[in-house]
Amino acid sequence: MNEYEYIFNDQSLEIFPESIVNDPYIVFHGTSHYYSEHIEQIGFQRNYSPFDENAVVNLVELLESENFINYDVDNMASSLRHYLNNNMRLSFTSLSGNAINYATGISKGGQIIGKIRRAQQVVNNALAENPELDNNINELIRNLFILCSDIGNALGVIYAIRLPADLNGIIDENYVIHSYNSIPAISIEGRVILPNGIEEVDRETVSNRNKQKIIDGIGKILYRKNEEE
Repeated sequence: MNEYEYIFNDQSLEIFPESIVNDPYIVFHGTSHYYSEHIEQIGFQRNYSPFDENAVVNLVELLESENFINYDVDNMASSLRHYLNNNMRLSFTSLSGNAINYATGISKGGQIIGKIRRAQQVVNNALAENPELDNNINELIRNLFILCSDIGNALGVIYAIRLPADLNGIIDENYVIHSYNSIPAISIEGRVILPNGIEEVDRETVSNRNKQKIIDGIGKILYRKNEEE
């Protein structure tokens, strides 16, 4: 696996060399360096979770309890429950610059980690007004919040991953590339570790560029594959 220096191209909105970003079979995944040892040894595993899902169940129950429910104005409890009730799939972007937003900020480490962080803010808001509610938070939930903090404190990292040649289990849904299969570590073409201080990039800008790149590249290939089948 090659490691590349972080250089953001303001024109292409890419951070990898052209030999990487111009290959439609290569996609990108932004996350926290906290996961790197696992990813680089085993690859990207569908349904992999770094935390005890019972902790998320407990967190949902806490948010839905009478002492906290009025603080959950964005219904994070429902959002977390949706995560628990759905089979997880791997998600990738065709634009490496788009992956920055999953290796920085509130979503660093994955969308579910971002949801847990938002849920933690709900809990913190409740505790700010009613400190005695701290007794309602069990050890599983406390450890979950500590884990999310550790994930957030690690550097961000973006991986370049080569999709399987037969594209088995790969779909394009709403301009996100998903895999219903695990992807082995040997498929990782390279990585970029983000320096401290890198902030999220404008979501609309990178989303629109990613959309067009998918249409012109892997999306077209997947469409032809589906037509042939």
